Amino acid sequence: MHVPARSKKFWLIAIPLAGILFALALFVRMYFYEPAQLEITRIRVPVKQWAGTQKRATLCAVGDVHWRPQDDARASEIVSAMLAQKPDAFLLLGDYVHGHSRKGSMSIEKIAEHFAPLAAGTPCFAVFGNHDAYVDRKAFAQAFENVGIRAFYEDGITVVKLRNGAEVAVGGTLDAHSYLEIFDEGCVPRNPQPEMRPFVLLSHSPDVVLWINETVDLTLCGHTHGGQICLPGGNAIFTSTRTQLGRGCARGLSDVRAGGKIFTTRGTGTSILPFRLFCLPEIVVIELVPATKKERGRSSPF
Repeated sequence: MHVPARSKKFWLIAIPLAGILFALALFVRMYFYEPAQLEITRIRVPVKQWAGTQKRATLCAVGDVHWRPQDDARASEIVSAMLAQKPDAFLLLGDYVHGHSRKGSMSIEKIAEHFAPLAAGTPCFAVFGNHDAYVDRKAFAQAFENVGIRAFYEDGITVVKLRNGAEVAVGGTLDAHSYLEIFDEGCVPRNPQPEMRPFVLLSHSPDVVLWINETVDLTLCGHTHGGQICLPGGNAIFTSTRTQLGRGCARGLSDVRAGGKIFTTRGTGTSILPFRLFCLPEIVVIELVPATKKERGRSSPF
């Protein structure tokens, strides 16, 4: 079949041009659009200790904000969105700084100042990530405590009494990603009264899944950014996890072999590359609700 020279010339121009326009549209989405978005993700977690009661709780969590010096407006947007959820407690999952040093990042004091409204009348808890360790975890812990945020510098656990009278144990760990070589079961606190109240564990990296004990009802993590740059459908190309089981829990809600659930948030910031693709930033709202008889008897193996 003979193709006219004019038609050949058209396709020689049209195909490269279409490729350029597609690449430009993809760049705009990755660099300008997706990183600026903010979704509210809601999950429901049954609590076996509250079965047959009217007890429930709402928790609001965020991770991996990675704030730069110029990110005041974004910080205010995130904190305002969290306050609008009116939860029973706020949870901060680490990696507050941008980059690997103080240079190029919002200061520790400014970060604490932005988060301070969360702790004004509502319990607020925090753990620290690998980027925070590069800067100064101890200074972060002090800055957070100064504004009323309970910071788990290493491991620890505390009991929160909610507005409706119910109690929830909240604990934190070291970052399993940063301290994998020395991490063991002793780094994960145990609920001292597992039959009386649920236990929510905060841990920056889902690599902690290897050491979660049977007293933990829900573990909340960040670190992976959900993959940050994903294939369509949110399939992560890279998760920055250091264990196979950690990679299996790198996004969303998963079961834990010891029982309970683990949820890894996509976070709100970016790291290394200032891009997000098929992986919108999110704030997470967790509803702890009484378990039904069926849910109470269900095991959750890997």
